[in-house]
Amino acid sequence: MGSINFGYHVFVNSPQSLIEMARAIRKAGIKPELEVSEAGHIRFTRHLLDKGEIAEPTLFQIVLGVPWGAPATTEAMVYMRDLLPPGAQWAVFGISAAEFPMAAQAAILGGTCASA
Repeated sequence: MGSINFGYHVFVNSPQSLIEMARAIRKAGIKPELEVSEAGHIRFTRHLLDKGEIAEPTLFQIVLGVPWGAPATTEAMVYMRDLLPPGAQWAVFGISAAEFPMAAQAAILGGTCASA
């Protein structure tokens, strides 16, 4: 749900391209998985929800441990979870060795888990 430096690679998702994708997904009647790697991604997604560009209920996939994104820690997970809109479904995955610890922590905190 935004651009991110992934190690030494940059993944660019401009706000305009994300809006266009959201509109196409909504028009197709598909429930998207909203992948967020840092807090700004959640803030932008909430903006799109407020504007009606994304239909609710939502499914957020919190991605932890991406180089230069949110770290794979319980504190980061709780912080990002607490930024989600009320009633949002959420899942977590951790990168590499963080996969299983983050899956267990997500289950404890009321989310679900997904394998990377």
